[in-house]
Amino acid sequence: MKRLAWIFGILFLLICGVGSYMATGLKKADVKTDDVATVTKGDVEVDVVDTGTIEAAKIVQVKSQVSGRLAHLYVDEGDHVTQGQLIAVIDPRETRLLVEQGRAQLAGAQSAVEKNAIQIQQRRQTALSEYQQAQERLQQMQAESDAQPALTREAIVQAETALNQAIKERDRLVHSAHPIQRASALSTQQQAQANFDAAQSEYARQQALLAKQFASQHDVETAKQNVEVAKAQLASANESLQGLDAELEAELAKANEQIRQDQAALDQARTNAIQDHVKREDYLSQLQQVQQARAALADVPIMEKDRDQAQATVDQLSSSLADSERQLGETEIRAPITGIVSKKLMQEGELVASLSSFSAGTAIIYLEDRSSLVVTMDVNEIDTALMAVGMPATITIDALPNLKLQGKVKKIAPTSLAADGGGQDAVVKYEVQVTVLNADPRIRTGMTAKVNMTVAQRKGVLTLPAEYIIKDGDKRYVELPSVVPLKPDEKPQRKEITIGLENGSVTEILSGLALGDKVHRPAFNGPSRQGFISGPSN
Repeated sequence: MKRLAWIFGILFLLICGVGSYMATGLKKADVKTDDVATVTKGDVEVDVVDTGTIEAAKIVQVKSQVSGRLAHLYVDEGDHVTQGQLIAVIDPRETRLLVEQGRAQLAGAQSAVEKNAIQIQQRRQTALSEYQQAQERLQQMQAESDAQPALTREAIVQAETALNQAIKERDRLVHSAHPIQRASALSTQQQAQANFDAAQSEYARQQALLAKQFASQHDVETAKQNVEVAKAQLASANESLQGLDAELEAELAKANEQIRQDQAALDQARTNAIQDHVKREDYLSQLQQVQQARAALADVPIMEKDRDQAQATVDQLSSSLADSERQLGETEIRAPITGIVSKKLMQEGELVASLSSFSAGTAIIYLEDRSSLVVTMDVNEIDTALMAVGMPATITIDALPNLKLQGKVKKIAPTSLAADGGGQDAVVKYEVQVTVLNADPRIRTGMTAKVNMTVAQRKGVLTLPAEYIIKDGDKRYVELPSVVPLKPDEKPQRKEITIGLENGSVTEILSGLALGDKVHRPAFNGPSRQGFISGPSN
């Protein structure tokens, strides 16, 4: 029993000691060390975080240019197609029949036009030839009837004038032009000879000076080149002189031949003077034939009008055939872009309405180009004002939590969306698109994504937790303890500071505090908090 009493006594002392220690600790804990913060250096970032939906940057509705039954649809939802790939076929039988009918009608119309063209050409040539022949005969008869004597006299005068001019030209060549040209060519030849002789003399002199070392080898080579140049010029002058002599002889022979021809013309003109006058009756008869030939020419314009009408029919049928051929080609529907079939709207056998100026057409499938994805968000006006096109962004997807993507702001809508709720206090929002720069094949359009954009940043600045700063109107203050930790009965000293960037948790300090300064947490001035964890506030 004594032993048990001794054990209980020891336990009682231990319990008393622990109680005393805990009471002392609780008393010291009245001054909390986490009520004091230290001004440190760090980074301050202001981020805008919003959620949106992932969409393809390019979505295309594939429609048909031809109405008809959807004969084949070669793709299904989720299939990947490339640009130009055959994805569907509209039943081409009806369109092919229209093409064949159009070709037959066009061939017949073209044959008719060709036949008319041949007939017009033949008629034009025949009528024009007859009219020209009649005109020529009429002019000849009129000349013989009315003006033959005068024409003969004029022909004689012209022939005499031409003969005199030819004689004068020959005399000019013999006595003036040829001597002057030859004298000029001879002078040029003589000058070239003199230059050649001078160049040879200079070359010999330079060689003599080189032998006595009074001239350089370069001077001798230059003199030699001058001899070659002078020699070439002399050869050219000699050749020109020889060619000129031959040319002068040819011109003189040509002048003599012209005199002979003009003399023959004069003789012919004098011979024509003895011809009888054309009879007046022959002229009147030929005049009547000309009038008949002129009337026959009027048939050609009438035939041309018939041809133009046939050609208009050809043009109309050709245009109709081209449209039918285009429609036949459009029965094969090919992918306009490379992408993924996101939705199939039609089934094989269903009727498809064509896309035209009168109809929006029937959409067959939706194609999405997922090589370029965007996140579309509705952002409130305050955050929108902090954003700019080209701003980098970090994107996370709820369905792929381990995937982190990079993005860039692509577009910020210039006008706001409809206000939420429609009331006066509704939030004004703007549509913002963020391009995904490193898209992952696991991403699907329609997934929810969270976008984080850093709209402002300060690095290596003085920082302080936001809860240690007191806001009083436009001014900011902190409480400086005189002793750290602060004694229970001691009041901290308030000091005004200037702040910069703040993000709700950390604030940039511009002035009023220095690195390492201690700041006391301001007292809580809100309502008393009571609950399971904290007791009533004193």
